[in-house]
Amino acid sequence: MEAAELSARAVEVLTAVATGAATRFGEGAGTAVGDLVRTRLGGTERGRAALDQVDADGDSASARSEAEAALREEIAADPELRRQLAVHLSAPSTRVAGSMVISGSRMSRNTISLGPLTVNNSPGNRVPLVLAAVLLLAVLALGLYGGVQIITSGDDPQDAAPQRSSTRALTAAETLKTVPTVDSMPPGWRSSNGPGVSKAERAGGCHSGRADYQNPATHIRAEFVVYACPVPGQASAGYRELVREQYAYTKTTRVPLPRMGDESTALTYYKSEEDTTMANAIVRVGSVVFWLRYGEVDDQPQYEAQLQQLTRGAVGQIQRVLATGDAGDS
Repeated sequence: MEAAELSARAVEVLTAVATGAATRFGEGAGTAVGDLVRTRLGGTERGRAALDQVDADGDSASARSEAEAALREEIAADPELRRQLAVHLSAPSTRVAGSMVISGSRMSRNTISLGPLTVNNSPGNRVPLVLAAVLLLAVLALGLYGGVQIITSGDDPQDAAPQRSSTRALTAAETLKTVPTVDSMPPGWRSSNGPGVSKAERAGGCHSGRADYQNPATHIRAEFVVYACPVPGQASAGYRELVREQYAYTKTTRVPLPRMGDESTALTYYKSEEDTTMANAIVRVGSVVFWLRYGEVDDQPQYEAQLQQLTRGAVGQIQRVLATGDAGDS
């Protein structure tokens, strides 16, 4: 596969992962390609600028074109990168539903194939054929909603232990647990609002949590917002919209913080009407989106370390809540 084709397909996967459409390419391959492209482009100034454009507007032809051009340079200079991308992009399409993996499923007039299982379309097998088709549709539908895991341990039902998924939907009570408290803030910070949570206003909506803190010594404020959505794809779309909104301000500049969660962006923007510069960190962890507004940072040359510390702590708390669960309301 030529460098131009590799870069074009890789950037297509990158934007699909960002919009939650990675199942079109296979979840495993899509995530691997997206991570590989982000890691490589994030190592150069041109690559970081291209990622900024893709994160701000992944549907923009010019943004994708610039990302492809930057990636072509990296592919031309690194045969190993070319090999890894070729391997992932040549992988057969795979869909994941819970703990079940369906690969190469297909239906035809004579047979139906569900992974390794093939049923001939003969009169005696027509009922199993129909049942297999129904099963295929049911499993694919479950895959769109995160799948179903059935875990047993021994013969006693009490031995069965639920396994929490990092992509599951959080309840409103769990969403509140993800919001940083004043005790989790560095010394000197005081609460000015919250923490609090608002339930989703409609079915299929996202719960939202918020807390605001201020440091009297520096007059810096930190505003934390968490959106807990039903599915990762919805959270990913919300993440991209938040990033796009921040790029609507003037003098928006990317902040080189380490990547966190499934998707992350850090940036500053200047608000001319207030003559202030705000730092932002936006992170998606599974079905949860975290947003930190930190500022003003005009006279704070060391703000990046504090932004990273607060973001990393909040993301870690979200991951713990996703992993452990809570028996709260929905």
